[in-house]
Amino acid sequence: MPALTIFFAMAELLHRLAKGEKGTPELSLRDDPAQETLRFSADASLAFPCSDISALKRDTSGAFRMTTTFMGLQGSQSPLPGYYLDHLAWKAVHEQSPVGDFLDMFSHRLTQFVWHIWRKYRYHISFRNGGVDAFSQRMYSLVGLGHRQLRDKLAINHSKMLAYSGILANPGRSPEIICGLVSHCFDLSEVTLQNWQRRKVDIEPDQQNSLGSYSLKNGEKLAGR
Repeated sequence: MPALTIFFAMAELLHRLAKGEKGTPELSLRDDPAQETLRFSADASLAFPCSDISALKRDTSGAFRMTTTFMGLQGSQSPLPGYYLDHLAWKAVHEQSPVGDFLDMFSHRLTQFVWHIWRKYRYHISFRNGGVDAFSQRMYSLVGLGHRQLRDKLAINHSKMLAYSGILANPGRSPEIICGLVSHCFDLSEVTLQNWQRRKVDIEPDQQNSLGSYSLKNGEKLAGR
């Protein structure tokens, strides 16, 4: 698998598992550390890593603790001097590494940044059924459905409209686009659009205007009457 693919997939699964059990809120870098459901630490081993995850366990509080082999301040991926890493690796083997625990506070944050950067540009990861996630709520504004009350009044599948947010935000729409949108949103097998259909509308006499008429002033005789 590509590099870090296992890490990202596992992190997402663990976050959703914890969310389903405890009702964990949406992922945020502003969460209280005590409320985080997933903690990261760096593998202190100097051996060549065979995977981006070397260990995974769950503590008594229910939080998952994942040991990674990248973006850490100890282990083979660390930028620290070799003699320093040798000492940390020896301490880690004997489970006596207070310095390693201290460095893991920074490794945890660095790994969090990598995870959040990866999620930021993958809408399909943060999307939730019904478009209830925070990003989808903002996308509704692009299709004219920014208010929840307005969406509740329309008997359509709002989530389908999100797929056309870029098209609907553009003032120019071709007949093919309109037909495809209507067909998809209302589950119709075939939709056609006839362009430039003539329609005759009767205008009340008091709302009609003619050139050459006496004292016809815009704002006084028309809109301002």
